[in-house]
Amino acid sequence: MSDSITSSRPSIGPGKTLRTLGALEEYFWLLGQRAARTLVVAAEVEGVTSVDRWRDALRALQARHTILSARIQQTPGFRPAFVSAPDVPLALNVVPRESGTRLFELVSAELATRFAPGDALLRTTLLHGRDRTTLLLAADHAAFDGASLMFLIRDLLRALSGELPRTVQTMPLSHDQWLGLPVSERHASTPAAAPLRAPVDTNGPRAPLMDFAAADEVPLLQQVWLEPSITSLLTRRARAKEASVHGALSAALMLAGRALSRGWRASTVRCASRIDLRDQFAAGEQLGLLEMQRDSTLEPWDTPPFWDLAQAIKQDVDMQRSAADAAGSLSAPVLDMISAHSDPQRLLIGSRQRAPMLAIDNYGRLPIASRYGRLRLRWVTPATMSGAPHTQTVSIATVDGLLCMTNVSAEPMPSLLGTARRLLLAQLD
Repeated sequence: MSDSITSSRPSIGPGKTLRTLGALEEYFWLLGQRAARTLVVAAEVEGVTSVDRWRDALRALQARHTILSARIQQTPGFRPAFVSAPDVPLALNVVPRESGTRLFELVSAELATRFAPGDALLRTTLLHGRDRTTLLLAADHAAFDGASLMFLIRDLLRALSGELPRTVQTMPLSHDQWLGLPVSERHASTPAAAPLRAPVDTNGPRAPLMDFAAADEVPLLQQVWLEPSITSLLTRRARAKEASVHGALSAALMLAGRALSRGWRASTVRCASRIDLRDQFAAGEQLGLLEMQRDSTLEPWDTPPFWDLAQAIKQDVDMQRSAADAAGSLSAPVLDMISAHSDPQRLLIGSRQRAPMLAIDNYGRLPIASRYGRLRLRWVTPATMSGAPHTQTVSIATVDGLLCMTNVSAEPMPSLLGTARRLLLAQLD
C-alpha cells in the first residue's frame, strides 16, 4: 500500500480540493467549532540544535507530507474538504528555555486553543535550549490521530539529522475510504448551515478561540512516570497473568478512580480505550484519523481481583476487529449524525451525554527510534482532552522503557494517577 500513496513529483496547485472529509473527520471538525479537540505531544530531544535547523527540518517535513500543506474549508452546499495551500509555510513558535516558561503551561495553552476553519492543521512550538530542546506538536483532531504525531516527531528528527526520505506521501485516505464506504461531496440534505468563522491569519497571534461552550473546559494536567525497571517487571507480570500492560494500566486507573470518587463507586465505570486501526487497514505508517474505540465497564456491585479485571479489559480490546466491525460500530453512526449537517452545538451536547468517565490513549512502546545521529529522543508526553469536562483522559507512551502517563481533564480527579501507580506497584511485589 505504501508504494501507491507516495510520489517523488507532486504537482498540486493552491486552492485545489484534495478530498472531502470522512465522517469521523467531519465529526471532529464540527465538534472543534465549539470545544477544543486538540491533540498535543511533547518530546524531549537531547543534543545541540539551532532554531534555523529546526526551521529547515520543519520545511522538509511539510514537503514530505501533503496533508501538512492542507487546510479544511467548506463551500456552501458541500461537505468540508481538505484544500491545498502549498505556498503557506508551517509556523514555528520558539520559546527560550532560559525564559522560565514551564512545559505544562505551553501544553495547557495548546490544548485550550482550537483550530478555526482555514487554519493550518499543525502547530509547532520549541522550548529551545542549546543542547536540550522540548518539541511541542499540536494537531487538529479532524486531520490526525495521536499515532500520526508520533510518526511526525520521528520524521522531524530524521530531517534534523539529514535522514528524511525525499519521497512524498500524498493525501492519506479517510477512514471511510479505507472501509470502502461511499463518500459524497454533499450531505444527504443540505439545510442552511450556521455561518462559520472567517479563516484566521496563520501568521498572526494564536489566541485561544474561547466561547460559552468551551469556557468550562480549561484543561488541567497531571503526570506520573514508570521507570524502565518497573515497566519491564510490569510487562513480565502481565504476560504471566495472561493479561496485557494496557489491561493492567486500565485496571489500575479504573480501581483508583472508584477508590477516590463516590460517583464512580455508585455507578457503572466506563473506560474507553482508543485503538489504532492501521494494522486492520494495512495502512502502514499513514497519517490521518485511523482509530476506533473499545469500551470496558465495571459495575458498582462488581469487585474483581486486579488481574481478573486486567484480563477482562485485554479481552475487550482484543475482540476481533474487521472492516465491517469498524464500519458498524463507529463510521455508520457518525455518518448518520453529520449526514444532514448537524449543528455543532447539538453534536457537542450529544458528545458530552455519551462521554465515558475514563478515556485511555495508550501508544505503548513507540515504534520509532530514540537515536537520530547525535540527537537522542529521551521521552514523549502525549496529552488530549475528550468527552465531557468530567472525563479523565489519560495518554500513555513509552520510550526506551520510560513510561509517561498524563491525565487531562477540566475536572481532574485529585491523585488519580498517583493512586493508580501505587496500585500497580502493589501488584508487582
